[in-house]
Amino acid sequence: ESPVKIEVRSVSAKVGGESTHARLDLSAILPSVVTSPAKVDGLTLTLHSDAFDLRNRAGPVSGTVSVDKVGLDNPTIAPLIAGKVTAALNARLSADAVAIDSGTLKSDALSSQVAGQVSLRDGAIDLNLKADAPSSALPAAARGMLGDRAQISATLKREPNGNLNIGGLKLTSGPLSADGQASLADNKVAADIRGALSDISRLSKDATGAIAFALSAQGPAMAPDLSLT
Repeated sequence: ESPVKIEVRSVSAKVGGESTHARLDLSAILPSVVTSPAKVDGLTLTLHSDAFDLRNRAGPVSGTVSVDKVGLDNPTIAPLIAGKVTAALNARLSADAVAIDSGTLKSDALSSQVAGQVSLRDGAIDLNLKADAPSSALPAAARGMLGDRAQISATLKREPNGNLNIGGLKLTSGPLSADGQASLADNKVAADIRGALSDISRLSKDATGAIAFALSAQGPAMAPDLSLT
């Protein structure tokens, strides 16, 4: 039995013009997509290009995806994609890479943007990410220090060997601000985060003032050594 079940209502594909400069219009309506970790209801997909080189699989593309509901058994991610989810992308496709000029992902809770480069040859990734989300959708352990919403930005790089690097990480939310970087290589994590909390009464009602902190993590990804000062 297939691990993915797809219900198809309609699929449309239109191609016009010369093969080296073709106009493409693709669309699909999928009432249901079921995989082992998730169920998607009401998926609508569109893809368009005014000048696509069919032989070399290259050219500008734009697309949208909308989903009425995502069912996901993950208490951390599920609140971020509650309600209707929409995504849009403007990119340039070549035989071995996708250059993302702009991309967005929005839900009732989340608003995010992405731009950068994805290699189709070796899996390398170089992306700039930004996100804005309500604190109520984030893990409960962090909410006490946050404002109503949290803004996060970072760069994400994946090397061909699978190593990950997160740089330029910035978080701002109410009285909390933090910045830093992190990496995962050979199943070992290295992270350094610095920040400040301008109102420590968020931690204890009897406390006043502000604090600065530094957090570092080094070692195996599943059990790194942590240091907080």
